[in-house]
Amino acid sequence: MRNYKVTELSAAVHMPIEMCVFGLNKTAKITHAASHPAALNQIGHWLNAHQVQTKPVPKGTNEAARLLANGQFDQNTVAVGSCALKVVYPELTLREVSVQDNADNHTLFGLMKMEKRSQPISEDEARAALAQIVEKANALVKTRTDSVEELFSHINQRLAQMQPVALYKAQQHRPIEDLSREATVLSKALEQARQQCLDSASVEAFFQAQMDAAKAIQYRYRAQWLAEGVPNEDANLDQLRSTLNQLGAAILETLTQHLAKHGNLTDEQAGLFNQIINTEQLFATDKARLFSALQKVRRVDNCTITAS
Repeated sequence: MRNYKVTELSAAVHMPIEMCVFGLNKTAKITHAASHPAALNQIGHWLNAHQVQTKPVPKGTNEAARLLANGQFDQNTVAVGSCALKVVYPELTLREVSVQDNADNHTLFGLMKMEKRSQPISEDEARAALAQIVEKANALVKTRTDSVEELFSHINQRLAQMQPVALYKAQQHRPIEDLSREATVLSKALEQARQQCLDSASVEAFFQAQMDAAKAIQYRYRAQWLAEGVPNEDANLDQLRSTLNQLGAAILETLTQHLAKHGNLTDEQAGLFNQIINTEQLFATDKARLFSALQKVRRVDNCTITAS
């Protein structure tokens, strides 16, 4: 920051960082750990417990792993960094996982444009400039989180309607699966997707995953009521379908806005998704498929959004 200034901060994200230990083999005694100084500061307990000396690599954790993979460290030296480095350097052996001092270890990443300063600034000025960037980045993260929270809430509200839908069908002795209704829902979703410049195939897959989850919830309630008896409560299918249509439209509208402002959903948002999607009779496998389909929804390039 003393030599460069940020001219644009376009994106920011808090990502969980799990620290792993990589070696040339599984059995060699570990005497030294190579990594970026900041990463070494995050594994103090592990270093002390194993009486390991440090080899700071200022260029970063990736550079430490690269040097180890290229044979520039001896077999008693390990590299420490994100567990994702295993994909980058498959020739390295994973020795230990989750060695960070803080189990809830997150790092703030920002996507920035920078330019060289005409004159270096003081260290205090650089710290102040960095603090401003961190504040702006955290604000971007909050805005992005608020956006997905609204999206996830709409999805959860839609799934929550499945209990009264299942109740109506049980009371009227109707089957759970209604293929003609599914076709109508998909048709409306795809029309809205086209109007809002969303990729039709990815929207269809997502709505199919929603409907499959909805049917799974209904089947599980039906099985529960076989043993306990069908509740004696009122359920109005026309009103329920109106609510479902409104929520389906809200989901796509919110998703469109999120993709335009914040880009595609990422793996680090799965925890928040699982927290907010708390509908009864929805299993972890249902959530995983639903989130995976949601992540795949894409915008169409060079498309103009049209009014419905």
